[in-house]
Amino acid sequence: MRNFISLTFSFFLFIFLFSSCKPDDRILCTDSKCDTYLAIWKDYFLNINDMSEEYFEDHIMPIESNIVANSNGQSFNIRYEVNIEWLTFEVRDRFQVFIDSNVTSFPQLNLNKGEFLFDDDIKKIIDIFAFESQVTRMASVENLNFSSHKKALSALQDVTGENVDFRRFEFKDARLTFDPFTDDKYIDTAAGERGGHPYMYGVKEVGDNDCVCGELDLVSGKGDDYPCECEIE
Repeated sequence: MRNFISLTFSFFLFIFLFSSCKPDDRILCTDSKCDTYLAIWKDYFLNINDMSEEYFEDHIMPIESNIVANSNGQSFNIRYEVNIEWLTFEVRDRFQVFIDSNVTSFPQLNLNKGEFLFDDDIKKIIDIFAFESQVTRMASVENLNFSSHKKALSALQDVTGENVDFRRFEFKDARLTFDPFTDDKYIDTAAGERGGHPYMYGVKEVGDNDCVCGELDLVSGKGDDYPCECEIE
């Protein structure tokens, strides 16, 4: 297994969709706090990804948002759809917006407790992935290396040497990872070729709880396979 886990791979599994979301299907909370946090998310998302407003409007569609309670307080959650040529799938981000008074995690951030947080405080939380906060790293991809889902899956099967079953699409960025054993620290590896590209992921059972996993960069066309534990459906 790999020594580090891709942040986006560990926090969030991305669900493949065969049809685009219609505007009428969107479920966005619209009170003043939600509007503010949606604007904070979008600003942070565009900044970390060096993404233009035009690319965002052409390829990204927020489809659901809410503020929900968790073990540390409350978080803002957003689900959005990404469209690149034939590829359409959902991504989920979240960040902590309220910290309960009894929470002692991440004292280095010096954040107020028992009240909603905004602006720079939110940025500090996301910057170190505190409280499992995550805004996805994503390149402004216009063209994929494969002309269809079917051809991408065939290429993934060639990489693994197995008739792997499609599981999901996800964004991967090896330059930004987290240590799963120390959740208040992150590692900037400053290496790797992934650069926020969309990936196809598949798995094939080859023995008793013994599987082959494969992943394929849908932009560069490069792939990799490795032995893995079988996922529980």
